[in-house]
Amino acid sequence: MDAGRPDRPPRMPTAQPSREYYRRKLPHFQNGDRTVFMSMSTRGHLFLTPAARSIVLEHIVKEKRYALHCAVVMPDHVHMLFTLRRDDGHEYPMAEIMHSIRGASAHRINKLLGRRGAVWEEEFFDRLLRYGEFEGTVNYICSNPVRARLVQNELDYAWVWIAAEV
Repeated sequence: MDAGRPDRPPRMPTAQPSREYYRRKLPHFQNGDRTVFMSMSTRGHLFLTPAARSIVLEHIVKEKRYALHCAVVMPDHVHMLFTLRRDDGHEYPMAEIMHSIRGASAHRINKLLGRRGAVWEEEFFDRLLRYGEFEGTVNYICSNPVRARLVQNELDYAWVWIAAEV
């Protein structure tokens, strides 16, 4: 047992590849070159105006620390699918990337809407994709505006972004 923590067994070494892990209320994993599905919601279901959605999409698309596969900015939430890039052999930390996107977009949205306070929920949801889930996840993300009855065709929604190679 750990000296300071009698309620925890000692850590055992594993043969699995190393991965970064951090926890707030939700656990967040980074593991190799795996693709990540990420969702974030506005605080208190704040409605993002069309101009605010454009701001969010701009920050998502211009981020260079990941390879973005697709994204959608809905009136009160965002879905993204990306693969983290590496710097000197290490992945960029997802927490830093999300902080950058969320912070910069929140600042601009608050200025646009003449308001103060949090735009985004404190936590975001992320999940590493398993083998064979890529295409279904892309379809889920891109068809979100159709399922929400905002448009009849996903291509008619201005805040869907799909990489050329998808």
